[in-house]
Amino acid sequence: MLLRPFRTIRDTLRGRSGRPSAPATGAVAAPRPANAKQGTRSPASRPDRTPAGPSHPLLDILNNGYGFERSRAERMPVDSKGQPLPWYTYPAIEYIRQLDLSDKRVFEYGGGSSSRFWGGIAQSVVTVEKNKAWHDSIRGSIPANVNLLWVPDNPAYERSILAFEPFDVIVIDGSERYQCAGCAIERLKPGGLIILDNSDWYVKAAGRLRAFGLLQVDMTGFGPINCYAWTTSFFFHRDFSFRPRGATQPAHGTGSLRQYAAEEADIED
Repeated sequence: MLLRPFRTIRDTLRGRSGRPSAPATGAVAAPRPANAKQGTRSPASRPDRTPAGPSHPLLDILNNGYGFERSRAERMPVDSKGQPLPWYTYPAIEYIRQLDLSDKRVFEYGGGSSSRFWGGIAQSVVTVEKNKAWHDSIRGSIPANVNLLWVPDNPAYERSILAFEPFDVIVIDGSERYQCAGCAIERLKPGGLIILDNSDWYVKAAGRLRAFGLLQVDMTGFGPINCYAWTTSFFFHRDFSFRPRGATQPAHGTGSLRQYAAEEADIED
């Protein structure tokens, strides 16, 4: 991917005077107590959102919350603590982190930092890599539950998934994405999920997955390293039903106001 100067984002945010919408009336701080009462937050209790040049709160969320600045410095997809991330958009990563994947099998076309990420949250991972030098460079850092394969030639590369039983999650983020999409469809477990990164560039691959009857949800936004937005798309089998990791879904995201609507306080789960 092409990299643009970091100042692209900084200059975009600097000097804007528009204030984000205020929280909805009747919001209470999280965690929500059982006897939460309706009420409103006073303006004085809201976080300071006044633009302030380089220390703009949006930059703080991006650089320190998501770890963008560290990923730029290290030229690796990592979070603010240096932990591995897949090179997807931040909205896509936020969604994946909400899911309980402890009993799920994952297949990846294209490995790297994502292999370490998936290995840490899934039951098992199979990663197929086409580039020998890259395969050798990541081989020593992946978890024990990741089976890393080197398949340099076509069509063996895209067809490598056919040697396995169906997977719960299939990631298409390597070479030959249109061809990989066709093979992935054959090995997607009912109720599973296919992830296509850079789907705004690979629109025919996205169309192929959509034509199979999968439900497409596009996650467009910034992500690690790059100073431009792109799209990571999720293609859900119509019986998709992965469990959430937490008690609620959606979970509060990075930089969000951690509160719940007071009007729901008396509604039983």
